[in-house]
Amino acid sequence: MPSSIFGMSISPLRHTISVDPGDEAVVFLDVTNTDPFSVTLIPEVSAFSLEKNGSISWNAVDDARAWVLPEGDGVTLRAGEHARVLFRVVVPKGAMPGSHYLGLFVRKGNSGGENAVALSERPGSLLFLHVAGTVQESVRANVFSEAIAFGKNISYVWKIENTGTVHAVPEIVLRLRTIHGKIIATQNSGADRLLLLPSGVREGNGFFSVRQFLPQAYIVEMSVRYGITKQESTASSVVWLIPRAFLIALSLLCAVIVYIFVRHIYAKK
Repeated sequence: MPSSIFGMSISPLRHTISVDPGDEAVVFLDVTNTDPFSVTLIPEVSAFSLEKNGSISWNAVDDARAWVLPEGDGVTLRAGEHARVLFRVVVPKGAMPGSHYLGLFVRKGNSGGENAVALSERPGSLLFLHVAGTVQESVRANVFSEAIAFGKNISYVWKIENTGTVHAVPEIVLRLRTIHGKIIATQNSGADRLLLLPSGVREGNGFFSVRQFLPQAYIVEMSVRYGITKQESTASSVVWLIPRAFLIALSLLCAVIVYIFVRHIYAKK
């Protein structure tokens, strides 16, 4: 499905290819100039990474950026004209199996007239480049909570890290259960099913609300499913919940005991 931006129609929006070490492949951008004037398009390649909140950060460091070579220095399109811009992917023989995440762009250069456009306009397409071979799917999960929580809320912080060589789309579930195994509540993470690149990290937080009178120990449990075979990574943290009502009752009881003790002491005098 094409995308129209900055007076150009671009397709496809994403390429996913697998290339053996030492082999080559060709990918392309189909570009249509929808502006009423001529433009010069300059092909470019960038690598990207994902921030902890899931947003894309461009100009990441990746050796694979040098493996993707635009064929030609650029092309000039008249109004309404179409062109296919080619990029040759050359994977070195010694490349390790794994995935690389790149962007294929066409930057508008100077059209030479009063309608010349800005150099910063770069519509393009994502390229998921997989170097063929044995890859590793691995996601590490961590969840932290305070050792003692007062009131009714049990707060937690979670973190996941992709320690494998390919991207993952993790399914994150958090549970609160008693130390005897009874599940009290279940929550889905707000970052559920978002793309997590190799070496990528994502963090989040939340809380469970529990209404009770007596103190009790709970376990905050995190479960992360990922990969084609739905592997699972888990983590847990133990927290004691001390309800505010119990603290008030305990304080009143202590006050009554002190009052009775003082009355008893004065009664002996």
